[in-house]
Amino acid sequence: MNLNSAILLLSVGCYRLLHVVVVVVVVVIISAITIIIVVMKIFSALFRVLSTCHDKPSRFVYIMTRGTREFLVPEDFIPLVQDVVDTHPGLTFLKEAAEFHSRYVHTVSTVCFH
Repeated sequence: MNLNSAILLLSVGCYRLLHVVVVVVVVVIISAITIIIVVMKIFSALFRVLSTCHDKPSRFVYIMTRGTREFLVPEDFIPLVQDVVDTHPGLTFLKEAAEFHSRYVHTVSTVCFH
């Protein structure tokens, strides 16, 4: 191998390394921009809640209704109860009984409402 071919191999290797570095930098920049956008959306939603709801009960209603109403209906409790059923270790038996599962969620939602 002569000097020219060694330089050519080195330059090709450097070009590939530079390409990888550029790709990594672009991915990092895109990730940072995505994180900034998500954080801005979170702060925007938080600001909206805090600027319209001045006490804890009104914040609770706003969060439960996703800002669509100023009152609660039994269906507003379903996502909350569903999350408890899905994550509570004492309720794992409900995952196996799909028919009983939905009835349980609706029953608990109704009881929470009343």
